[in-house]
Amino acid sequence: LVSAATRVPSDEIRHADLAFRFAAQCADRDVAVDAGERPSPARWNNPMTLEDLDSFSIEVIAIGETLACALLSACLEGATDPVARAVYSNIVADEVHHARLGWYYLLWRAPQWSVEDRQRVADNAGAMVVQIETRFGTGRDAPRGAQKAARALGVLDTARQRKVIADVMEHEIVPGLDALGLGASHAWRIRKRIA
Repeated sequence: LVSAATRVPSDEIRHADLAFRFAAQCADRDVAVDAGERPSPARWNNPMTLEDLDSFSIEVIAIGETLACALLSACLEGATDPVARAVYSNIVADEVHHARLGWYYLLWRAPQWSVEDRQRVADNAGAMVVQIETRFGTGRDAPRGAQKAARALGVLDTARQRKVIADVMEHEIVPGLDALGLGASHAWRIRKRIA
């Protein structure tokens, strides 16, 4: 777990570099993201307890990285542009390991949970599952006349993004959480849907 976790920050820095270079190539100019003066969420700025790490592992690593892997894999499948394919392929290769880290952590940690701990983790996972479609269910719909170019770059429109999310939730994330005894299938049945 420790060894795998040490790779993640350098991977994410490389992903950001690849994304900026790819965006600059697509825009034919330098691109920047204005992070402004916004501080990072307070909950990630302090030393973590095991409870905090459980929550972080559910939300960011297991669910978040598994979703990222599925969405980026779908981008790779749809892309015909060779640079886009190379970028997605490179990032997906790392995201698989990041997602596994979250699941390995939970598999290691689950036997240590008290009844109260398990309920807390189940509540956290359930809240994430209920909100997943409303948080991530909007793709990047290209303007009229640009759909073909967007598809060549692997851009997921809303319909495709929602299909990918439903598939990964139903076949990977929810069963994985259920296997840990977290009852995610109950949360998935009552999830918030986008009209």
